[in-house]
Amino acid sequence: MVKYSQNKAARSVPLWNERQPWRSLNDAVMGGQSDSTLKCVGGQLWFKGCISVAGGGGFASVRRAMRLPAQAKQLCLRVFGDGRSYQLRLKMDRQRDGVIYIAQWTPPAGYWSQVQFVEASFEPRFRGRRLSGQAPLQFEQVQQLGLLTGERQPGCFCLRLDSILSVHSNVFSGSDVLDPDPEVLFNQSNIKLLN
Repeated sequence: MVKYSQNKAARSVPLWNERQPWRSLNDAVMGGQSDSTLKCVGGQLWFKGCISVAGGGGFASVRRAMRLPAQAKQLCLRVFGDGRSYQLRLKMDRQRDGVIYIAQWTPPAGYWSQVQFVEASFEPRFRGRRLSGQAPLQFEQVQQLGLLTGERQPGCFCLRLDSILSVHSNVFSGSDVLDPDPEVLFNQSNIKLLN
C-alpha cells in the first residue's frame, strides 16, 4: 500500500466510511440486467461486476456522499485498471437525480496508474446528455462522488482503487505525496492530467 505524508501538499480522502456507505445504482433503474459490487479488500476498493446490454441497459455505478477537503485544486486517483473506460462522477448536491459532473478516462490494464483531475476536467450532464450553460464544477461544493462503467459495452470489469487524494496545489507530481516505499512500484510515466 502507498504511504502518504501528512505534511505534504495533498490529503487522503477516505475510501470507506460506514456512516456514508457506497450505494450501487446500476441499469436496473431502466430495465437493464448489469450488476456490480464494491468491496473493501486490504484497504483498497474493488468496483467489479458484469455489464449486460439486455433489456436496454449497459452500465453499472456506485456513489456515496462525500465532501472534499477545503482548498482542493486537483483530485488524484491511484487505480489498477482493466482496460475499460470509467467515469469519475461528482455532484454538487445530495439528490439522487439531477446534474452530474463527469470526467472519463481509461486506465491501462494490468498495472497501477495514477490519474489527476482538475475542475475543468469535468463536464456537466443530465441523464447522459451534455448540458450547455451550466455552472462549472467547484470542488468545494462537491457532496457526492461516484464511479461508472459500461457505455453499453458488455463484459465483466474490475477497477481497484488504492487512493483518492485531494491536492492543494495546481502543480503536482506523485513525488509530492509519495513517501519512499521499497514495496511499491510507482512509474511516474503513468501519471496523466485530464483537463
